[in-house]
Amino acid sequence: MSIHGKGYWALALLLPAVALARGGATENAHSLATAAGIASPSMSNDGSLENPVGYAYNASGKLQLYGSAPGTPLDSYNLGGQLLFGKGYVGGALGYRHSTTPGSNTSYVTGGLSAIVRGPEIGLGLSGLVRAGGTQGSSADMNLGMLFNPYGKIRIGATAYSLMGGIDYYGVGVAFAPNPQFTLSIDAAANGSLKGLGLQPGLSIHLTNLQLSASYGLHLDKSVGSPIDNELSAGIGAWLTHALLLQFYYQHASKYFVGIELRT
Repeated sequence: MSIHGKGYWALALLLPAVALARGGATENAHSLATAAGIASPSMSNDGSLENPVGYAYNASGKLQLYGSAPGTPLDSYNLGGQLLFGKGYVGGALGYRHSTTPGSNTSYVTGGLSAIVRGPEIGLGLSGLVRAGGTQGSSADMNLGMLFNPYGKIRIGATAYSLMGGIDYYGVGVAFAPNPQFTLSIDAAANGSLKGLGLQPGLSIHLTNLQLSASYGLHLDKSVGSPIDNELSAGIGAWLTHALLLQFYYQHASKYFVGIELRT
């Protein structure tokens, strides 16, 4: 691992030490990401572009189990789970994911850690994975996120993706939450040369036991690829009981994503 890689892991270990106690927004308002999840991430960090600061929205321990697929037929899919923990100002996850494609199987250990520092009201987070089996995909990788004013009505997020192999993309987003029941976000991502720019505006509605989200991606610069495609995304997060959350995404983490969370 490079010196830079060791520095990122050291930052992850230091995050809880710099966090100060902070009362949190309710977990119900962060059952799902809004738009790409850069300025308004979920507490379980389900999407590939989500800001890892979202882990800090966890206010209790949880077990999440999930499955996702890039489309049909279902000859390629992911199955996994993660333990989530948090206190509403510091949080994280440790999990396992198994990916199956025609002719190959790959497994990963996944995880993340984030904290929100009171005073400047800044959240810092890291998420990453390490390949545990198979030969496909990255052997290790990590994403970095920052979130300014994470409990405020106006939030600004910034992200960098694939730190271990040279940054692939940068992301930035703005979210506006005028009240606890509504969030409007617009996220953007592009490579280091600002090529492949994509925008994703979206909104979410937060009810007592239900969260609904919808957004649309716009791949504006087609000279190179973008992590944001021209497609509709939607999600549903429903608390069936106080301790059981059901999640469904279309075109977010993958084309299809279904997850359940058990809250302690």
